[in-house]
Amino acid sequence: MLAGRLFGISGPLLVAMGKMSTDSFLNVFVTIIVLVVILTVGYSYQLSKKLI
Repeated sequence: MLAGRLFGISGPLLVAMGKMSTDSFLNVFVTIIVLVVILTVGYSYQLSKKLI
């Protein structure tokens, strides 16, 4: 649920930034994807600890 929302927000943001230079866009793209993945994994881990 969280991952879908985060990717749903980051997708249009990345599309809007499509006019950036290739190097800048690649850096921002990788940063956003890595942050979304880390937040998703961290949130999932916290939920799993609550269930145990």
